[in-house]
Amino acid sequence: MQKVRLKWVKNRGLDHIITRTTNIRASCLLLDHLARLPSSSPVPARSLARLQKPLGLTVPVLRFLRRHPTLFAEAPHPRFPSLPSFSLTSASHLLLDRFARASAIDSHLRLARLLLLTRSKSLPARLHPPAALRPRPALQLRRRLPRLAP
Repeated sequence: MQKVRLKWVKNRGLDHIITRTTNIRASCLLLDHLARLPSSSPVPARSLARLQKPLGLTVPVLRFLRRHPTLFAEAPHPRFPSLPSFSLTSASHLLLDRFARASAIDSHLRLARLLLLTRSKSLPARLHPPAALRPRPALQLRRRLPRLAP
């Protein structure tokens, strides 16, 4: 096995594409994270700081959130005014609604394409409701009765 050394060449076009896709991915993940939180109160920046590595960001999360004011609204925390907190803006709610509509339409089209590919125009899979929605069968106690010889 031999080591190969390559000279690092900066390419502004590629660097811009990588940065843009990282920013889009991180902002979508942050939008999803903030939308799933149960309360509508702003989230402190301190609790979002731990998400820097999972988001793939090279800058701190606070700086990233401040770069995108159309998606994330900054406000002082209700109890601690010096602590910045963030919430979703109306534009981000609109964007999330469009994502939801597009994914619903996309899933219908995918299912239609899948049905067109099958010969019988039906799928052999059974659809099961989630475990929480399934009716639980009543507990039945069965007693073994001794067999009577004829």
